[in-house]
This record gives sequence, C-alpha cells and structure tokens, in this order.
Amino acid sequence: MKSTAKITFSSKGAMERLKAKATPYIAWDAGYGRGFGSLGVRVATSGDATILVYYRVGEGRKAKQSKKVLHRSLRAWLAKSGNIDELRQEARNFVAAAQKSGLTTTEQQEAKEAAAEVEQAARDARAEAEKTITQLGKEYLARRTKTKPYKGREARQAELAVERAAKVWGDKPLAALTTSDAEDLMVYIRENHGPQAANKARGLLQPMLKHARRSMKSVDATIFAEMEINKKDFAAQPRTTVMNAEERDRFFRALKSVEASRGAATGRHREAVKDKIDALRLIYLTAARKGEWLKARWGHLRLDPTVREWDRPDENRKNGAHTMKLPTATLPILERIHERHRAEGRPVGNDDLVFGTFSETTLRDAFLQVKKVARITSDLCIHDLRASRVTEWATGEPALPPSEIAHMIGSSDVATLIRHYARDGATEEQKLARVDRPGDAEML
Repeated sequence: MKSTAKITFSSKGAMERLKAKATPYIAWDAGYGRGFGSLGVRVATSGDATILVYYRVGEGRKAKQSKKVLHRSLRAWLAKSGNIDELRQEARNFVAAAQKSGLTTTEQQEAKEAAAEVEQAARDARAEAEKTITQLGKEYLARRTKTKPYKGREARQAELAVERAAKVWGDKPLAALTTSDAEDLMVYIRENHGPQAANKARGLLQPMLKHARRSMKSVDATIFAEMEINKKDFAAQPRTTVMNAEERDRFFRALKSVEASRGAATGRHREAVKDKIDALRLIYLTAARKGEWLKARWGHLRLDPTVREWDRPDENRKNGAHTMKLPTATLPILERIHERHRAEGRPVGNDDLVFGTFSETTLRDAFLQVKKVARITSDLCIHDLRASRVTEWATGEPALPPSEIAHMIGSSDVATLIRHYARDGATEEQKLARVDRPGDAEML
C-alpha cells in the first residue's frame, strides 16, 4: 500500500481533507512523536478511512511488527470526538501496553480467545457440577432416542423414573447424591407406586448415572448398588394399603364430586375429565390394572347384557390373554362413554381406544384429586383399587373363594393373588382354606 508524506493532523480539517485516490494509501501523523510506532489514516479507493497505529514489539531487527485498528471509521470518529490529542494518547497507551506484554495484536487476540475458552470450560464445568436428575434425564433420553431406543413401555417408564426421582431429590446436584438419597427414592416409589415400579426405576436410573460419570467423575454411579444386592428382599414386600368400607363409600362420592366440580370446563377438556373419572370407576369395579383399560379398544368389549365380556389380548396384559366377565355395573358406564365419544365426533370403531383422551400421568393426577376430596390420608395408589376390590370380594357376604376371584380377574396364580391383593388381615392359610360358596361378585 502506498504511503504519502507525513501530515501533521493539527485539526479535524486536516483529516477531513483526505480524499480517495486511484490506489489506497496511508497518511501518517507527523505530530505523533517517536517511541510509540506510527499513527496514520488508511484511505481506501472508495473514500472510506480507518485510523490505525503501526508498532514493534521487542528490540532491534528481530522486533515483531504489528498493527492495531483504533477506529474503523474516520468519519464516525470525527463526528463523535475529533480530538487529535486524545487520539494520539489513545495510540500511545495501546502501544505501551502491547510493548509491556510483549505480544503483537494477533498474539493478543489469540491469548484473549484462549482465555475465553478457559472461562467457557470453567462455566461448563460449573454447569456440569450443578446438573440435576431432571437435566440428566432430558439429555440421556434424547440421546437414547437416537442411539439405542427403548423398547415397548420402557421409554415411558424411564420418563416416570426421572419424574419420581425429581420429586424426591429436587434440585440436588448429581455429584451430591448418596446411597441415602437412593434409599429415600426407593422407599417413596415403593410406597406410592409399588415394589415393581421401584425396582424398575432403579434399573433405569443406574445407566443414566453411569452416563453422567463419563464426564463428571464426582458422580457416584453406584448409589443403587446396595439395593441391587437386596433386590429380591426389597421387591418381595407386598403392599398392605387397602380401602375399608367407609373409605370406599367416600371414594365413590368423591368421584361424583370431582366430576361435578370440573363441569365448568368446556369442550374436549370437560369430556376428558369425565373419561378419567369413569376410568377410575372401571378400574375398581373390574379389579383390572390401569394399563389394561388404557389399552382397551371398543372391539375388545361385548356389551350385550346377556354376554358382557371383555377380551384382553396378551400384549395388553402381564399374565397373558384373558376374557373377563364384566360386572353388570360396568355396562352403563361403558355405554355412556361410547355415547359421549360418538356425540363429540370421536372415533368409536372396533380399533379405537376406549380411553384415548388422557395419559397415565393425568389419570394419576385425577386419582390424587379424588383421594384428596375423599379425605383418604393413607398412601393409597391407583393399583390399590385392584386390591381393594379383591379384598371386598374376599370378605363380602357371601365371600368368594380365592380360586373364583383368580379366575374372574385372570390371575395366573392363586397364591400370588392372596398374597398381594386380598388384604383383609387373614393369614395365607386362612385365605386358602376358604371354600367355594354361591354369591354375586358384581357391584350393582
């Protein structure tokens, strides 16, 4: 680039008179002084001008030459300041600092970028150290979707495991979790959702913690190890919670109360509320698992009063396919659900779900609302509705023998049924000794 003779920038006018030429050039400031490089204005062929300073870092011939653009637009600087003395002092200050550091402008930029990288790494490390189970779960589940998708219901079970862990652990950092925290979580899930859900959560959360440990060595991925050793003992503890007769009455009154209180809702939301309440009624009346009703399709049901059967295919059940004789009290419930869906324009064909307007999570929320209204303070969960119904059958007048109840609900093993579902205080020997007697097991 061509340079002109040095010009003393004694005023704004001297700078404003710099004009574009056929080739770019630099006009140097003769009044800048010695020892701090050279201050100049680079003028492009377009007329745009930039203020810059050239300087050397080091001594002698081996000193490194560099430059620094002080102001990218001469016009903008003139409009903002235009003070020549301040500009010269700005240039001297910069050159003095550069010479003291021994770094050229390029090296200073590289050092600045390196420092920024170190600072970013420190921020990332702090963020990792503060990562919670909610953040880990979101990251891990997204990764599994791309690399090794869960099979069947495991994806939803993993989400539930993370949600339940978040309720117990809150915002506690992963690095601060201990075996005591794992024990608290297992107790919470076991008491509210059953031992199988607790063991499933343990199995799904362990690989998440192992994944976190790859980048966070402070995370203890073995906090569930002790429970893995005692897995069988832990899972073998049956729940004992069941509704008594008074609580059952309050529960069914609460169903009507919640259904009526949500009546102010409109449209599909109102119908979804009614569907959830009816689903809870059906779960109790049939002693079926909630998942079996959430997967039920209209084609599985035969609602003729002389037939009233529910075909439950193998893929919808834990113990294989089974045809249940529907209690008479379920027929009007199912008929009004069918009519409600048809009136709303929702599909009610053989392949359409009976309950397709809500999820397992929102059904649980509705159950908790009903439980609150019913003033049931025990750790009763949705699955305990099944046990409450079985207990009612086993202790009613007349009481039904375990073998008949097992046949009704499709239980594969009578011993398992009386151990986990008939919670009337009798010993297993007393329950097994009950003889067949005629009786109506239906809630009319």
